[in-house]
Amino acid sequence: MVSLFILFSLFYKRSYSKKNKEPKRCESSKDIDQCHKAMSEISTAAKEAAGHAAKDAGKVLKSASKVVKKSAVGSTM
Repeated sequence: MVSLFILFSLFYKRSYSKKNKEPKRCESSKDIDQCHKAMSEISTAAKEAAGHAAKDAGKVLKSASKVVKKSAVGSTM
């Protein structure tokens, strides 16, 4: 049991005590292609969401202007 503890402590010391370890950077062409693909999908989704929001805002504005026109016509009677 003690030997397992010693082995684990050595493993832990080697694996997790390196505080100055540089993060691994993925610069391969496959990683870059995946990044470009993901960013393209995100921008496409954002563009579609903005288009739907603009369409909905146009509908709200149109219905609001109809209400204002009806209330203006009704108040003059």
